[in-house]
Amino acid sequence: MKSWQMFLVLSVAMIAPHLPLNFAIGACVWWVILTLWYAGKDR
Repeated sequence: MKSWQMFLVLSVAMIAPHLPLNFAIGACVWWVILTLWYAGKDR
């Protein structure tokens, strides 16, 4: 498991129980950021 994946898992574990809606939004934001980062890294 990579360091950013560990960080993401820890963030989810801390945030999810308290803010389900915000967590869902945050997960979408994280997915977009990581997708754009990988797309930029491949070039």
